[in-house]
Amino acid sequence: MSGGGRSQAAARDMITAWQAATEDRDAVAAAACLADEVRVVPPNVGRYRFRGRASMRLMLTAAFGFIDDLRYTGVIDSIGVWTLPYQARIAGRPITTIQRLRLGADDLICELTLPGSPPMEFVLAMERIGPRLVAPPEPRPKRRTRGRPAHYRGTSTVSDGGRQPA
Repeated sequence: MSGGGRSQAAARDMITAWQAATEDRDAVAAAACLADEVRVVPPNVGRYRFRGRASMRLMLTAAFGFIDDLRYTGVIDSIGVWTLPYQARIAGRPITTIQRLRLGADDLICELTLPGSPPMEFVLAMERIGPRLVAPPEPRPKRRTRGRPAHYRGTSTVSDGGRQPA
């Protein structure tokens, strides 16, 4: 049993699906491998935290725009923790590192550990797009009309009680 899951074969199938999805840069297929409450360790890229399947799908979609030539070079299962060494180019820089995956009872990935630091170019790029991933844009503040000449004000203002000008 891996991570309390049903079988070693089901766990291996999930790991294989994750590898295929991430190598193909398919965020939808990769997110399908994740538990609803997946946790990322460390949980942030720059100032933005990603937790849960929906947040991770958005992050993966954005991240795959900076990741090229991702290829796994092995798979190691150690008592339910899967270690996946890989090589890739992140923001144009070659890296060799690992991912550690822990599966839950449903054989979905419930924890994804990314040791080390991503290249600074990747962090800066995620900083630029992070606000759009974690929250919708904030509405623009409404324009103030008080103190402006009347021709700049609309036809209805607080000071005129909503009456139309004569």
